[in-house]
Amino acid sequence: MRTNLLPLLPLVALVSLAACQSPDADSAQGEMAISAPATYPGWDSFGESFTVRPHVDNTVAFADVAASAKAFDGQTFRMTATIDQVCQKKGCWMTFNEGDASMRVKFKDYAFFMPFDSSGRTAVVEGEFKVELVPAAEAAHYLEDAGRMEEAAAITEDQLSMTFMASSVLIAQ
Repeated sequence: MRTNLLPLLPLVALVSLAACQSPDADSAQGEMAISAPATYPGWDSFGESFTVRPHVDNTVAFADVAASAKAFDGQTFRMTATIDQVCQKKGCWMTFNEGDASMRVKFKDYAFFMPFDSSGRTAVVEGEFKVELVPAAEAAHYLEDAGRMEEAAAITEDQLSMTFMASSVLIAQ
């Protein structure tokens, strides 16, 4: 005797659809992805979705990070600042400056880039902060990318630098 499976097809489709919409492992651990456009109207979103996690819930101002760089070294958090410069070749980095403090922001896995005209706009970045030694050649390369050739030529020593590896970026429109 043959069994007709056609009546079971809608049930299989419904179960499959429900499985696709079940919480992922991160959500089960208290993390929830936020859709940047829906949550942050007026912002352009780049990279991964922002997440709500205990260690990144609060946004820290760049000035506060710069004032206590050693305390933030190696931590993952969310930070806000005004964009000073963006790489004019690819948009593969941006800088934040305030007073004497400067920070280079790069993008996780080189997976996304910033618009060339982002300077002066407010940014919110999420990722990992580090204080690190940047080789002289790399520091000169960044200055060249910014069109600052004379300054690049003057770099002869490695530079102690604040860097931020962003996995998510929001830029005010």
